[in-house]
Amino acid sequence: MGTDKRERKKANRELRREEERRAEQRVRTRRKVIRIGILVAIAAAFLVVIALVFGGGGEDESTPSTTVAAVTTPAPTTTVATPVTVPGREITGETP
Repeated sequence: MGTDKRERKKANRELRREEERRAEQRVRTRRKVIRIGILVAIAAAFLVVIALVFGGGGEDESTPSTTVAAVTTPAPTTTVATPVTVPGREITGETP
């Protein structure tokens, strides 16, 4: 009877060690992911700050200015539609 009990204890000890090893591995993986996430966030914030400080907001002063000849186009002609009254009805009152 003592050998069966020893075998069970040995098997349970091995299972417990394996579970502890898996739990420790999960903790290490979680820590690594958090560290990488923090580094990526810091790098992104750094790039945003650099873009805001050194990025051009309006005119780009480094490009030379060029003159473009003005092209004149004739003004479009518009036709004014005459108002139409609905047959059978009259305009009453003062009109502008």
